[in-house]
Amino acid sequence: MCNATNHTVEDAQGQAVRVTINHSHYQAVQYDFYIPVSIWDATRTQTFLERLLSLQSGATVFNGLTGVWRGDQEETRIYRMILRADQFDRNNIRTAFQNEVGSLMADLSVTSLRQEAVLFTETAIALSLSQA
Repeated sequence: MCNATNHTVEDAQGQAVRVTINHSHYQAVQYDFYIPVSIWDATRTQTFLERLLSLQSGATVFNGLTGVWRGDQEETRIYRMILRADQFDRNNIRTAFQNEVGSLMADLSVTSLRQEAVLFTETAIALSLSQA
């Protein structure tokens, strides 16, 4: 669903300018990847993130978070991406993400950055996007 709102604002010269904002509302799926800071800068992790970004032109990274794994605290980042539900098949994407996570974990398993577990969540959401 798409609609538009019109707004009148004053520019730097004091002139009234009409601005139209288009609003879209659609179903989407939000994926959150929980990545310990200890592996964030690893080349393989950055390759993993680049591969995720190839599906969608944007993502959000949440920094400064504390995760707890088996009673131990670790600094964690969350890499969030949102995909339109009508553009991707959830089962295919989930399988692709599991393969990517598996490759990441396998590559790290032969280094000092070995990960016992990597978590990502998948949440159906309704998204509103406003664009000028």
